[in-house]
Amino acid sequence: MIATIFRCAVVFLALQISAVPVFAQCEKDEIVIKLGTPLLKEGSARNRAAKALRDAINKEMQTRACLQLLSIPALYRDELVMEAVVKGSVNLAVPSFTTLSDVEPTFRIFDVPFTFSDIFSLEAFQRGRGGKTLSDALARQGLQSLGFLHNSTDQLSSKKRVTNPADVQGLKIRLGGGFFDTQTVRALRATAQSIAESETEAALRDGRLDAQASSWSLMQERKIGDVQTALIETSHRFTGYNILAQRKWWNELDAKLRTDLTALIARISNTTNSATLAKDVDVKNSLMRSKSAVYALTRKQRAEWNRVLQPVWQQFLAPFPNDLKNDLAKAVKEANSQL
Repeated sequence: MIATIFRCAVVFLALQISAVPVFAQCEKDEIVIKLGTPLLKEGSARNRAAKALRDAINKEMQTRACLQLLSIPALYRDELVMEAVVKGSVNLAVPSFTTLSDVEPTFRIFDVPFTFSDIFSLEAFQRGRGGKTLSDALARQGLQSLGFLHNSTDQLSSKKRVTNPADVQGLKIRLGGGFFDTQTVRALRATAQSIAESETEAALRDGRLDAQASSWSLMQERKIGDVQTALIETSHRFTGYNILAQRKWWNELDAKLRTDLTALIARISNTTNSATLAKDVDVKNSLMRSKSAVYALTRKQRAEWNRVLQPVWQQFLAPFPNDLKNDLAKAVKEANSQL
């Protein structure tokens, strides 16, 4: 089913690309690199990274390579971009972890709550054994992972201060839309509420919700601090993107060009991620300067959340062979030990 949809999408993509406004003018002998992306929210990490890649490649690799941004019309669905890369309609793409997880389930690890101690443990995982494990999984799909981008980190807000899992038992809660939300609510013995994101503030005001999970930015935008007693820095779930290429195309590039592109993409990824994290800290500090009460969990409290949510972790691991289960578990342990 997925393969059929993908094949249709590639035809659609090929038809749509010709209608997109002209991109960078490449010189005759330059390697043309096509980065396909849906139309994006201005200022998003993915959009900033794509534009930075275009500018850096076209300036620093002039006469060698030229990157064209193909802004796909809004009807083009992000979940189809991997097959477009595999088919060669585009050479690079920046799909979300959610999108990738539908094709490669190991990417659901970022949806398992409290897997990583914080954003720095997440980065250690992506740089180390964990990143290699996910990269190897993508390679089996004909894709080459080139870098990770941060998007957002989920935090928790509640009508009362929450430190331990027992504190949310019985609360009406809306989580952030992760793959394991249902299992998470069940493990916490809370009550899941299906409420649109735009209705969250109203639902908190009128009692349909007692607690919710979202990023600091969304909490600020939705004025969650005005209707919730406590904002808790749980950093329990992460969303992001992976920069990837068609593996065959990537391996056929000149070795020197491939090495230089790898370094450039790593630099842009690091710069983009640093900016994303800095903005996150600024928003949190802004919330703390307002009337919002922001609390952090201790290491002991985080360990209790992790213990209670072990059934969710086991459900994530269940479909994989034992060697992959062991690799993922070791990678998470190594990442979290680098505190």
